[in-house]
Amino acid sequence: MQKSNCQINTRHCCAFAPKKHNRLPDSPQAIWLMVLVLLATTSAGCLLCRKRNEWCAPRLAAPQHHGAFMREGTFVAGEDRRTVADQGKSPDLQKMALCRDPESALHLAESAYERADASSRRADARCIDAYYEALVFSWVCIDGCRLWAEADALTMRAWDLYHSSLAQLITLGPLYGRLNPQTGLSICAPSGPIMVPLTLHGFPWKPTDFNHLICVGQYRIKNIVHEYRTCGLGVPIVVVRNQSTCPGPFETFYLKQTPFSATAFLSPDVEQWLGGSTIGKRDGHVGAHLNLYDPLRTKTLHCAGESFALASDITAALGYLGQETNWNPLLEFIKPETDPTLAGLRMLEPYQPGKIPLIFVHGLFSDPQTYLAMANHIRACPDLDDRYQIWMFRYPTGGDVLQSAATLRAQMKALISLCRSCNNNPQLDQIVMVGHSLGGLVTKLQITDSQTIVWASISRRPLDQIAASDRQRAALAEEFFFVASPSIKSVIFIATPQKGSPYASRPLSRLTSTMVKYSPQMTAEHRQLINDNPNTFAPVMRRKISTSIDLLQPDDPILLAIQKLPIDPCVSLHSIIGTGGSCLSMMGESDGIVPVTSAQQPGSVSVMYVDAIHTDILRNEVAIAEVERILRAHARHIRPREASKNSQR
Repeated sequence: MQKSNCQINTRHCCAFAPKKHNRLPDSPQAIWLMVLVLLATTSAGCLLCRKRNEWCAPRLAAPQHHGAFMREGTFVAGEDRRTVADQGKSPDLQKMALCRDPESALHLAESAYERADASSRRADARCIDAYYEALVFSWVCIDGCRLWAEADALTMRAWDLYHSSLAQLITLGPLYGRLNPQTGLSICAPSGPIMVPLTLHGFPWKPTDFNHLICVGQYRIKNIVHEYRTCGLGVPIVVVRNQSTCPGPFETFYLKQTPFSATAFLSPDVEQWLGGSTIGKRDGHVGAHLNLYDPLRTKTLHCAGESFALASDITAALGYLGQETNWNPLLEFIKPETDPTLAGLRMLEPYQPGKIPLIFVHGLFSDPQTYLAMANHIRACPDLDDRYQIWMFRYPTGGDVLQSAATLRAQMKALISLCRSCNNNPQLDQIVMVGHSLGGLVTKLQITDSQTIVWASISRRPLDQIAASDRQRAALAEEFFFVASPSIKSVIFIATPQKGSPYASRPLSRLTSTMVKYSPQMTAEHRQLINDNPNTFAPVMRRKISTSIDLLQPDDPILLAIQKLPIDPCVSLHSIIGTGGSCLSMMGESDGIVPVTSAQQPGSVSVMYVDAIHTDILRNEVAIAEVERILRAHARHIRPREASKNSQR
């Protein structure tokens, strides 16, 4: 039967170190443009979803009641054990203390932690050995008490020292070159050097993906509503994977840094530490191991022949992802070509054949971090986490929406093809897409057939009669001529302006649209295309390269053409519509940005109205619960033949 020790203290784990945010341009012209955009977003965007994250500094202080041990709830000075406290004189004295009683072992752990704490303040690498010693003796105390699941004072104090020591080893070990996720933890023991290897349990990641280990502390992310943590044995950590220098076929679909959750638990070998003692060998293991568990797939820890709850923090990895600063939605709106390597389809985990891809597409002035709350809830539901793998599409929201849709279309096709080459998984043809705001229009362009409708909205002549280079003609074909993806089976529109937004037609929004600046080369090529084809293109095309603000105007010809596109009848449509901005809106019932009449999508099999404003709807619990309901229904309705194939893998 599983036992839970919910009072185990892990408060001494380290918090994520704060990162510096990217600086915005400081020229007067750029600052003025920023002010205009900030004003514009009150009526035409999702910039209010920007990150406001708080991270506490690392807490590396010693546990409370330092230098004393507890006995039956009372703190007792160690006067009668001063002869063994100075255990650095001889390992034999340590063995003598261990043979006497668990309190002696706890006293040795206290003394070792005190020396470790003093050494760390002096930046002395020997603090690593002292922290490991404190962990060993706290383990001996726990193992000697045989009260693992009971909250008596002696055991709780030992667990406090154990977890604090382990957190210090993980935090300080890399600083002194003593902890390498690839090779393990290096310790100088009284009996000689010890290498404590890392052992992985349940991860879909490879050992080479474990590049940095970061202890979890206190954090707050605006886009995350709940923190899913559990008490138990072990220290919750975040593992950070860096992009590989020897990239594999999936490398382009990973973030530059991909964080994922883990829990660390070190099983020491006391005989290995003391060199000959048999104490601590009751569970039969040989050699120390630093075990890392995937908390999404492992819930219990087996020690001493019993099962215990595993400490975990599955929100921590998303929280760490939430402090990412290498993407600035505002700058990317103004300059869509700033860094094209940041845009694209990305996986949060390695491809897993038994799971359905769930693709999130963010909205205007935004990025995938606005989906952190929703992704956090989905991962916290075991039934959904078992069935879905999360992919996210990132794009510069100020640019041409047709171009962003073409990028998603091409990358999704490439990723699906790559996944099929590894395992022809039928779940790849059951993709669910979730599009918020402008992202809903990008999503819609993945499930529709363009025919000649979109092209005819901006050109009087067929594409093959257009004077253009082969490269230009190919680019136009990708943007204006497409078919629905056969792999998408469900789409969830959230606050999507299917018919545009009145705010996009207002003078301030039009001014915001003029702030979008493409590269000189792209601008010159567009002007050349217009000049080489007089009296061919519509005024919206002749004036400039289209922006997302242009598309959101209710009378935009491309938006009107998109509304006419036939949607794949095999796709189930769902709409979540915000109504929380109605009282402040002059457009009737709305979320403050998108009118309800614009957010309604004909043919939706379900429609949910949520009392939330446009910028908060992705964090709204009712909206999140509706997404979870749709995902469960989608998973249930997969054909039995496909489900049986999946279960056999």
